[in-house]
This record gives sequence, C-alpha cells and structure tokens, in this order.
Amino acid sequence: MNTCEDMRAAAERDGLIWAGTELPTKKPETGHWVSLHIWPNTNFHWARLDTDENGNPTGYWSHKPGQTPIRNVDSSGQKITDPSKANFSPWNEFCGYMIAIPSKLTIA
Repeated sequence: MNTCEDMRAAAERDGLIWAGTELPTKKPETGHWVSLHIWPNTNFHWARLDTDENGNPTGYWSHKPGQTPIRNVDSSGQKITDPSKANFSPWNEFCGYMIAIPSKLTIA
C-alpha cells in the first residue's frame, strides 16, 4: 500500500528522521527539512525547505514534480510557505515532516 504510514516507515528505513506534523520554524542541527505527501495508493512526493547561503531557512519550500524543473510554487502557482496547506495535486495527502541528513541516507 502507499499510505502515509507505509511511506514514513520506508523513509525511516532509508535514514530519514520523523519530526511530526508541526511546521518547522528553525533549521535542524544537521541536514534539512522535507515534507512527505502521497497520492493515495499511487505515488509519493517530497518538498524541501529552502535555505539561504548560510543555511538558514528562507520560509519557502521547493519541489520537483516528475521530469519538470524544480519550483517553489504549488499546483495553484502559489509560493509554498506551508506544505501541509499547499496544493501538490495529485499528491493531495500531507503526511508530515522529516529531517534528511544526506550523509546518513541509504536508499534501499
């Protein structure tokens, strides 16, 4: 199945750290914030909190749907400030936030 619980468990097996459903307001000690979304029983999608040159969060999130370029707007053309409320159609179910530390990820 492609549920939030299934995708969260798979992401944790890959090394991501679950952080809950509350919008992050500061940078993690290590790594970066990502938000997980699903198109139920079909597919999953990630957005990442953008940072400035010093690693501080900009308040905007970006994502890359399929083969399209990276963008910081949702499917309605709105800048993404809160992924839980953004339109990522068809990935219309928000699952939560995780911390990704690239040096600790193992994609299985």
